[in-house]
Amino acid sequence: DGATLRDVMPAEEYARWTTLKAKYLPDNDDVERERPIFAAQVLSEAARKQAGLVDSYTVRKQLLELVKQAKLKETSSTFQIPMDNARTVLKNFKKSTLGDAACLARTVDALEQDIEAASLRANAWAKGDLDEMRKLDFATREEACFGALMNSAAFHAEPEFKNMKARAEAMWVASAERAIEANASTFAMLRVDEIFDPKGVIAALAAKGYTVEQPD
Repeated sequence: DGATLRDVMPAEEYARWTTLKAKYLPDNDDVERERPIFAAQVLSEAARKQAGLVDSYTVRKQLLELVKQAKLKETSSTFQIPMDNARTVLKNFKKSTLGDAACLARTVDALEQDIEAASLRANAWAKGDLDEMRKLDFATREEACFGALMNSAAFHAEPEFKNMKARAEAMWVASAERAIEANASTFAMLRVDEIFDPKGVIAALAAKGYTVEQPD
């Protein structure tokens, strides 16, 4: 309804946003009219790019090329949601109120505190330094951003979106079990936070009786 980030964010949080915007998005004034959850994504991507960091697709793309070259069989773990009423959902989403200012605030927290250390952690991942990676707090920003989206009235009213994360994880575990049973060896790609999550898919496999060995 014509609002800007200044209108929907607490004054202190907006001042912190302004500082980081000047650093990472100096020429992007349009972002001021984005919803906080989208502004958070734009800011995060700009900060990572400036730090010389890339997203996980860079790694995934290389691995998918190797899979293709070796003609390996793939087991899909894709979680799909029927969207027969997508137009209505999007229309309701545009009109709904989100608690997504917290998402932008957590993004600002992360960038203020440790974007300079992000390269060190990326190197820790590249070297397999598990001790360093275990120090990371993955949940705070994701919970604030994902939670704001999924708890919005537009999505909360849709039965297909309820318990989406848990359903997606259950599907992954089922796919993994099928692959393990059918193949002599199986390789899967997961984000680091999903591997370390005490309630994640690796923990779920361990709870089912599979032996999980931590890398040295």
